[in-house]
Formats: sequence, C-alpha cells, structure tokens
Amino acid sequence: MDLSAGIEDPTVRAFAAFIANPSFQKTFEEFFLENSAAFKSDDEHRLEYMTIYQTFQAKFNEKMEEFLRQEGLSEEEFESKCAALIENQADRKANQYLDIVLASMSYDAFYKLMLIMRRRAEAKIQRSGMQSDKKSLKGTRDEEESNACVDDDESTMEDSEAKSSIRCSEDSKDTKDYKSAKETHDEKK
Repeated sequence: MDLSAGIEDPTVRAFAAFIANPSFQKTFEEFFLENSAAFKSDDEHRLEYMTIYQTFQAKFNEKMEEFLRQEGLSEEEFESKCAALIENQADRKANQYLDIVLASMSYDAFYKLMLIMRRRAEAKIQRSGMQSDKKSLKGTRDEEESNACVDDDESTMEDSEAKSSIRCSEDSKDTKDYKSAKETHDEKK
C-alpha cells in the first residue's frame, strides 16, 4: 500500500516515500527485533526501556537528517512546512500521515510495538527451531515456562509471517517435564 498516494504536498509525499523505502524499513525492523527481548508486558516499566527508546529516537533523527539533506531542507524549514499544513488543513492526506508519524514516535506507541516485536521474534525462533537463541528472549522462570508453548491465540500479529501456528517442540522444557513426570508416575504404578 502506497501511503504517499493522495498526498498533495511534495515534501510530505517525499517524506512518506522515504519512510516506506525498504532500506528505512529494514533498519528499524532489525532494531526492533534486536531490542525487543528486553521488553515484558509488566505493569512496571524498567529504565532499560527508556534507554532503548532514546536509542530509537536517535536512530530516527539520523534518518530524518538524511531525508532533510536529500530534500535540501533545514529542520526548521521542514517543521515550518508541517506546522503550516497542520494549521491550514489544506492537504487532508498529508495531515493524516503526519499525525500517524507523530503518534508513532510516542513512548507508549514504541513500548506497544516492542511487545509485538518480542512475540514476533519469539515466534520466528520457535518456527526455525533455534532453541539456543531462545535463551536471549527468556525472562523470569514463570515467563520461560509460559513461553515454551505458544498457541494460535497468542500470535495475533498482523504480519502474515507471525500468524503461522506455533507448537511445542519435542525438546521444549514443558514437554520434557511432562514426559519425566509421566514416566515417574507410570513407574510407581
């Protein structure tokens, strides 16, 4: 889907195309997947989350500087153009796009995205059978045990890759514990 379609303002249209570029997308997808293991859906947000968020912002700012250089604009000129568009509401599609970008830069949106990316990374590891890499995604013991098996209800990603069914592998901790307990129980009979 071309998000720049219908945007009349040439600067915002170029900005949308820049963000949609596969190189831009890959940079941030890799960043999210690499850092998502730190995020857990606890009520308490750890200081580490803010550090990762600040790293994300710095990385995004670097990309923004690259975009501004390509367009021959200063940061102030770009901000001024965007503010004028938002104020006069002349280009509805440009306003919608800018609203989406601004909303996605909030810490809350970032945190929610990191939780989604954590589940996606876990699903990817489960599918590929790379249990040794799973260690980097484990949290508390309870979380480890609950993550050993993931069912279809838990993988609610929009990404079709993450929608695939995931089952316990024969080598998962839960499966081994169950088999061991069953063998012990059968021996006692």
